[in-house]
Amino acid sequence: MLILTEADTVRALDHDPKLHSIVVELEAGFIDYYEGRLVVPPGERIRLFYPPDTHRSRWTHDMRNLPAIIPSLKTAGVRVGAGGNAHRFDEGVDGDRRGMGGNDGEPGACTFLYDFDTMRPVALIVDHQMHGVRAGSPSGIGAKYLARKDSRTACCLGSGRIMRSSITSIIANVPTVERVKVYSPNPEHRRDFARIMSARLEIPFEPVDRPEEAVAGVDVVAIVTNSHFEPVIDGDWLEPGQTVTSITPGEIDEKTILRSDLFVTSRDRTLHDNPPRPPFAQMVERGVVGPEYIQAELGELITRRHAGRTSDDQIITFLSPGVGFYDIVVASWVYRVAKENGIGTEVELR
Repeated sequence: MLILTEADTVRALDHDPKLHSIVVELEAGFIDYYEGRLVVPPGERIRLFYPPDTHRSRWTHDMRNLPAIIPSLKTAGVRVGAGGNAHRFDEGVDGDRRGMGGNDGEPGACTFLYDFDTMRPVALIVDHQMHGVRAGSPSGIGAKYLARKDSRTACCLGSGRIMRSSITSIIANVPTVERVKVYSPNPEHRRDFARIMSARLEIPFEPVDRPEEAVAGVDVVAIVTNSHFEPVIDGDWLEPGQTVTSITPGEIDEKTILRSDLFVTSRDRTLHDNPPRPPFAQMVERGVVGPEYIQAELGELITRRHAGRTSDDQIITFLSPGVGFYDIVVASWVYRVAKENGIGTEVELR
């Protein structure tokens, strides 16, 4: 079995810094998911909270198990993430303690991979950075099918680890974007983020002082924050033709939903997450909108069963809750690259 430490995983991911090949495999995974050719459990994950019968901010310990079997990649696996409230406000070099950093605070996370034919374990991957890639990359796939074809500008609300992957994937999938504005509450973080991403993606990233300034006049609004159920955008800021991508529960307001045509990665995860994802699940529960308010999920867009954007004036919001197969797709890619390049440590399981 191959053991990949966090440093090993980063070395493997560095073979695709602009996420082109990883996104291709994730897009294929969305087709398999939509057409029922891969297996995830009912509810798509197993999540435990401690103490019993607690949820959201009241829990002290949390464990998430996300298994998937993906025959097309000849692999199966499970991602295990564990954390506690003490870690939820983890302050990293690229994120804010509370606001728009986008750190998910799971220092104990790892992914186990199995060979599909034998179901023997083949890899154990420490996956903090890999999880950022899997969480952020679907935003770009959504933007590929939903953003205006003439999109030239984007903005980032958030400056953390997952935002790096989100905006990288957006640029990979909407290559007409040539300028990006960046806002997060910490000026140093947004300046550092803009400098790093300008060099990595070879287009200008400009830090700005207010979130509404970031949103004004851009074509794609990317949101990845750790706002902890506090909206960081006002739907009144939105302009005709904009595409909003959002990953973290509760970071957009209800007005953003109501002003938008809504698309999602997964209907099931959007409507039945544990705990329910604000604001949309609560809007459905209160009868403000129904489940049918979701226009389509990503697999329908990729397979052209839904046309996606039909007007340049549409405001579109794309919600991107995660599904366990993302982790296994990205882990499979990391494992192959690591094997091809002599990365990691082989151990005998006997």
